Amino acid sequence: MKIKVGKRWITLVISLLLPVGMGLKTTPAVAAGISGGEFSLTAEYRGEMKNSHPRPVYNLALETQQAETGVGFYIDLNFGGDLRQLQPQIEIGEAYLDFSGENHELRIGRQRRAWGAALEINPTDNLNPPNPADPFGEKEPVIMVAGDYYLSNTYTLTGVIIPFHQPAVHKILLPTGLFEADPVVDDWTNTQYAVRISGKGVYGWDYALCYLRGFEALPFIKIKKTSTGPVPERIYFREYQVVGLDLATGLGGAGLWTEAAYFFPREGDQYYTAVAGGDYKFGTGLYLVGQLVFKKDRMQNKELLLQQALELPIAAIHSLRFGSLYNTETGGFMLRPEAEISVGDDASLTLAYRYVEGDLFTEMSEGNIKGNSFNVGLSYYF
Repeated sequence: MKIKVGKRWITLVISLLLPVGMGLKTTPAVAAGISGGEFSLTAEYRGEMKNSHPRPVYNLALETQQAETGVGFYIDLNFGGDLRQLQPQIEIGEAYLDFSGENHELRIGRQRRAWGAALEINPTDNLNPPNPADPFGEKEPVIMVAGDYYLSNTYTLTGVIIPFHQPAVHKILLPTGLFEADPVVDDWTNTQYAVRISGKGVYGWDYALCYLRGFEALPFIKIKKTSTGPVPERIYFREYQVVGLDLATGLGGAGLWTEAAYFFPREGDQYYTAVAGGDYKFGTGLYLVGQLVFKKDRMQNKELLLQQALELPIAAIHSLRFGSLYNTETGGFMLRPEAEISVGDDASLTLAYRYVEGDLFTEMSEGNIKGNSFNVGLSYYF
């Protein structure tokens, strides 16, 4: 049986979902059409699969938006599943309303706000929880109210309110079993908020200072000592405050940055993460980037991470990429070679391999990636 998905059908689905998901009335603006999207077929093989076939997965990502004077909306939907079962799952990514004026913007709804200047590891970026399946990838959107006030062409003041705590994981695996963390109670006093002031081109520097009051995205284990040894007394999400700074500039054609955040939990010891790095693009198109990550984690383990990546364009339409991460404390490392091959004006083939040895982080709950994998993906953009 063949299933044909057309833009008229997609537009109809979105026009039906928008009023339900966002509390809007159906209007001609909602049915404005698709502004962009991607259809992909992927298959991943992991080391623990042994002789099993790779799992074929499909995903249809759609974006639609409508903007008029001072008001607009955006929503993206994902239709995906296993090709063997043809039982699609529908997920809403970002879905928000925009209101803008001469010197301000207000965004209300499910959204992402990425803060920080470093590569993938951003200690000041704590508004959205990380994806446990891909801790270096895009973070999960959450419901928030975010506003930007442009003090001038140089300075911007940002405020964020997050009413509900959305953790990265609800359960944590311990040697004694799988335990569920105590959720953060839905209470006005548990409302999370953050403020940030940023400047661009200030004496050749871009900078930002930020403050967050909220709850950790990962569960914390409170240990109790007994006659038979330490046991978990409580697993919960700690309230904490975060103060952060990031700086970026250019020097001799190279980009330089530094980013740091200090974390003050209400219970337990303080911890921090600091990043310093740079990138450079040669005339041949070769792009190099590297950074050092120094941190003290929540369990007071000190770590030094070395991270690098390079990208080389081929015939202007293809590219080779290679990334690595090495933990000098644990000896764990990760290698990520990847090739992207253009197979048409709007289509590409991606081949990616991930090799992991040892622990990338000392604290297991931070999202240690285990095992090796090979991924093949074919994407069509429209």
